[in-house]
Amino acid sequence: MEDASRTTLLDVVLKKLKVDVESGSPLISRVMLAGSLTTGESSKGLFEAIMSEEMGFVSEQGEPLFTGILIETPRNFVHYLEGTAGNLSKYLALLDQKIDEFDSCHDVVIASHTDDIGNRAYSKWVHCEQSNVGNTKNVVRDQLKVIIVDILTNLSELGSMIYQKERLQMMQFLTGLKSTHPDILPTASQIDALTTTPGKDYCLTVSEFCELYCRPVDLKLHPELIWPPHPPLAF
Repeated sequence: MEDASRTTLLDVVLKKLKVDVESGSPLISRVMLAGSLTTGESSKGLFEAIMSEEMGFVSEQGEPLFTGILIETPRNFVHYLEGTAGNLSKYLALLDQKIDEFDSCHDVVIASHTDDIGNRAYSKWVHCEQSNVGNTKNVVRDQLKVIIVDILTNLSELGSMIYQKERLQMMQFLTGLKSTHPDILPTASQIDALTTTPGKDYCLTVSEFCELYCRPVDLKLHPELIWPPHPPLAF
């Protein structure tokens, strides 16, 4: 006899969505981008331009539009970004449209995307420079998952460290990270693994991600595929 109390994954998801809707809490999503920088350039201007209020983003329940951290090394970057599901989808669509207008970065990929992270790890959006190049060579495809999880875990932990701080205190803390927490920031070589082969074959580009997840769903029902038969029957 089947256990009547058994709970499916769908039940859990629907229950959480019901609680979120009834409480008015917006669904918070997270994306982690990685890319290469043009020599002597910074991607900060691009990401700040897309996040501006002029782009028509909507703040829900007093939530900040975007939180997270942009980390730049001399040759590449990783961008850990949080926002409501609607704003984050729109952000990625705008990034796909505008990335060619800026010469600051290229080979941008989606290293990770999570629809529902519960609570934000960061209270603000901040920028940090990382000078450690590191030494990650000959990375194979199976190692990419470990690198991505390590970066996500470390950056989430970093967010909890600075969550309660004011912006000036955050920047002072981030400036001292090289001596206080030298292993918490991703190295340039770790990011290289995501933006070069095999990372480029493992991760979706921004355009590929938007094509799959940000465009309206086009459903074709089974009858549409089989009727009318080809060639059409003559009646």
